[in-house]
Amino acid sequence: MKTFIVSTIITLVVALAIVLPVTSARADNHMLRVADTKAPKAFNVGMYRIINSAKISLAVAKNSTSRLNIKLKDQDGTVLHQENQGTGKELYKREFNFEHIGSGTFYFEIEVDGQKVTKTVHLSKATKQVIEVE
Repeated sequence: MKTFIVSTIITLVVALAIVLPVTSARADNHMLRVADTKAPKAFNVGMYRIINSAKISLAVAKNSTSRLNIKLKDQDGTVLHQENQGTGKELYKREFNFEHIGSGTFYFEIEVDGQKVTKTVHLSKATKQVIEVE
């Protein structure tokens, strides 16, 4: 009976020795995240090339109370296209056709609530058209 109690106590002590550092490490990680000064993004951006075409699909998910501003610029900074979406909608989705645009580097500037993300598109037209999205 004594050995059963001693072995149970040893098992509990070993279990606590294993669990306690794991829970305190998780608490420390949580505290680091709370102390992080980087503000969360107010929106999410998805962009990809549509297969076998010269089209780019752009999607932006935002809060319905936020305003969205999108600019498409060339490598010289000239605005080729600009759109604004007011409050009330949470999702923006559009396809951009680069078929009739020459080679070069283009930039999508997406801004929501003062936070800006820039996506780059490299367009190269030789004998075969190549679009690269970063």
